[in-house]
Amino acid sequence: MEFIQNNSTVGSWYPLWGAVIAPPGFLKSPALKEALAPIQRLENLLGKSFDEAEKGRSVETLTLQSHIKGIESQIADRFKGKKIKGKGGLTIESLKSQ
Repeated sequence: MEFIQNNSTVGSWYPLWGAVIAPPGFLKSPALKEALAPIQRLENLLGKSFDEAEKGRSVETLTLQSHIKGIESQIADRFKGKKIKGKGGLTIESLKSQ
């Protein structure tokens, strides 16, 4: 199913339906393949761009997770052996009061 944008309302998308009706052997598949070739090329190009961007996000996510673990480790070392006040355990407020 393909979607087209309604020009009168920004952000509204509507499905675009189409049908090719002909008896067997009337070369429907080759005609559709030829007609949809530009869309297929665009889809392939965008898919490659998406894959490259996704790889970058994966590296970024791993880097951020590493930083978070380092910060958590520093916090744990900072408060090792200290009793945290309050019923809720380790909270921002309890850290500020230390």
